[in-house]
Amino acid sequence: MPSMVHSTEEEHEIKERDVRSLSSFHHSQNGPYMHKVGVPPKQNLFKEFSHTVKETFFADDPLRPFKDQSRSKKFILGIQAVFPILEWGRSYNLTKFRGDLIAGLTIASLCIPQDIGYAKLANLDHQYGLYSSFVPQLIYARMGSSRDIAIGPVAVVSLLLGTLLQDEIDPVKNAAEYCRLAFTATFFWLCCRLGFLIDFLSHAAIVDFMGGAAITIALQQLKGILGIKKFTKKSDIVSVMRSVFDSAHHGVKHIEKGINPSSVNKIYWSGPYLGKGFRIGVVAGMIGLTEAMAIGRTFASMKDYQVDGNKEMVALGAMNVIGSLTSCYVSTGSFSRSAVNYMAGCRTAVSNIVMSPPIRNIIIHPLATYSKYENLKIMLLTTGL
Repeated sequence: MPSMVHSTEEEHEIKERDVRSLSSFHHSQNGPYMHKVGVPPKQNLFKEFSHTVKETFFADDPLRPFKDQSRSKKFILGIQAVFPILEWGRSYNLTKFRGDLIAGLTIASLCIPQDIGYAKLANLDHQYGLYSSFVPQLIYARMGSSRDIAIGPVAVVSLLLGTLLQDEIDPVKNAAEYCRLAFTATFFWLCCRLGFLIDFLSHAAIVDFMGGAAITIALQQLKGILGIKKFTKKSDIVSVMRSVFDSAHHGVKHIEKGINPSSVNKIYWSGPYLGKGFRIGVVAGMIGLTEAMAIGRTFASMKDYQVDGNKEMVALGAMNVIGSLTSCYVSTGSFSRSAVNYMAGCRTAVSNIVMSPPIRNIIIHPLATYSKYENLKIMLLTTGL
């Protein structure tokens, strides 16, 4: 009796299978077969919002390593997440230091004339460019995830910052207020986990932006190369060439020596310039982050390691916030310095520490006063191109 029941059930399943196959054949004759999928259970608004926020800001699940760990282990992992140097520093040795030492000294000699020229692009005194190659490097080396990026002022961000700032304050008539607004904008660099925004920038957009910036920088250097005193503030080629033809010699001014003075009291903590500084800082920060990530990912692909966009944004934000309190303006990764850093054989971010000791600010910087202004402009022209 049980065998008869069992055979009856098998026959019933075979009939159903034949019906489904016949139905599938019928659909294939009349059109494409469509398989209906059941609608998933609807979630409430709070769960949907929480899931969206998690996928946006924490797609890499940064808290996963902390699961099922002791308190002491969680504390160590948390410190290492903020300061990656504590993680890779354990495997640091003399061989790596030798490469970082050579690379650091090499880019130190390169960055001095660059810093002077870039500060001029931002309409700031020369020493502020030199100050910006001291403190930010020390911060980034401890918090950044790239081994090859060389930190400091860059042409693109300096030109952008100078353009935005001079729309608010005249750098010649109100130099002190202009400098204060520059420090305020630097202070408001975004220091948060928004690295995912970089994924929306295509390679073509980055290349076009850098190409346009290079042309703009090159045109602006004609003022110093040709010794023109009255020069247009516009960046289009027609205005630049008009200034060149309408105008038919000078060197670098005195540069203050010493380490970075405090600029806490120079930042606008209230008033109308607070909001303007925030707006300018956000714009300059996004451009600076784009440039740094483009550099970091390029060299990381050559050495087969990953650059964390969120860690980069936190590191770059922290170094600019602290830098703004020590007379620094916006700093980020530099294309030219990073290329030299890579070719010189850098192994880790320690090369940034090597390039920024206080002795460089005290002894070497005053030597830059002997640099000819025209030579600096020619250097910026070749660097931009």
